[in-house]
Amino acid sequence: MAKNRENASFRSFGDLGKKMGIEPTPELSPTQELFQKVLAGKFDKVAKGNFESKALPPIASVTFLPFHNEATGQRIIYATMFYDKPGNKEGQVTWSIFENGIISGQIPSDLPLQDKRKEIELELLSIIEKVNLDFWHQTNVPIGLVEDEGKDREEISTSKGGTRDRREDPERMEFYVNQPGVLFGALPKADGFDGYKLIVFKGDINDFFILDKGITKNAAFIIDLPPEQRLEIERAASEEEREELLRRHWLSMRQRASTRKQMVEVLGAKKLVHNKTWKDRMHQEIKKRIGSGSQELAPN
Repeated sequence: MAKNRENASFRSFGDLGKKMGIEPTPELSPTQELFQKVLAGKFDKVAKGNFESKALPPIASVTFLPFHNEATGQRIIYATMFYDKPGNKEGQVTWSIFENGIISGQIPSDLPLQDKRKEIELELLSIIEKVNLDFWHQTNVPIGLVEDEGKDREEISTSKGGTRDRREDPERMEFYVNQPGVLFGALPKADGFDGYKLIVFKGDINDFFILDKGITKNAAFIIDLPPEQRLEIERAASEEEREELLRRHWLSMRQRASTRKQMVEVLGAKKLVHNKTWKDRMHQEIKKRIGSGSQELAPN
């Protein structure tokens, strides 16, 4: 009877665990939960890039720069936030994201978000979440294009931080990740998200690549492979399999066509200029190549 009264004194399983010497698992904060979801164990997958930020004005963009100390093995992600100031000026501040989930940094006195530290931390992680690190493969295989002779297509930013015309929209990355038939995306190690991205698709009759760069005055190129040149790979392929695919199927094409003009004239690529309707038009181009057998996903 005394034993029953002793058991009855436990108000919860937590009380019972403490009695047995088992410490309860601490509850994670929203920042810790998001870190575990998108970054824990994935620091080696982070590539540099400048991304637009809309959630916390006046913060306009964030540049992520991964750092790896070869001697100690430590990895850090430096997150530099660029924010708008009066007089068309730009301020910036760099925070550090560590592998144990700690995010450190100061909030400058001229940034009117003094009581928004947790919101800033969540915004940094939310941008990385939209990018979807597992989707992207970093490679030394040439991805980007060189300028056609006599042409300079890219605008040079005049802002102090060099970011206003070079912001990558993380939603554009999210758009490709969610398209039907997509296998993975490839980034040049040297440029990261600041350079061209190659997105690999399995189609109905033929497979295809999309070459895209999210910078002002650029176009995307859709390159169709011959029907007999099928990609023997699945979406969950290993990094080694992804690298082998690029070397076997993309490298020879890139060696034949290294400029925008050659993409169209040599490879017969379809050029799609970015404007307000580019997502709808790109989705239709993808849908035509995937066929009715694949699940259709609407553009974001």
